Amino acid sequence: MANFQLQDAQKVSYAVAVTDVDNNPTTLQPGDVVTAISSMPASLAVVPDATPVAGSVASGFLVASSTLALSVTFTVTITPAATGAAAIVATDLIDVVAGADTGVTITLGTPVSQ
Repeated sequence: MANFQLQDAQKVSYAVAVTDVDNNPTTLQPGDVVTAISSMPASLAVVPDATPVAGSVASGFLVASSTLALSVTFTVTITPAATGAAAIVATDLIDVVAGADTGVTITLGTPVSQ
């Protein structure tokens, strides 16, 4: 599957939900911790919401910058408070690409005799 593409002047919302083995929605247990990080914060910043949107355990925006990069990994980890319980990890790959053309630059060379 191709990476998700985000132009350098764009942002995209994200929402994280948790499910059980049968893909039914569940909720976090007290003390569980959700972290959302970018492998390249200079290209793709993670801006979490103070309060997750309804139906999610975490939400926010991924904000691209002018530093273009391919295969930036967006990782969400749920670390259970229960001792010995394994963390749950999900990842997505994002390409931060140039936006649409909006200008033209002309560069003149050094003048020479004819």
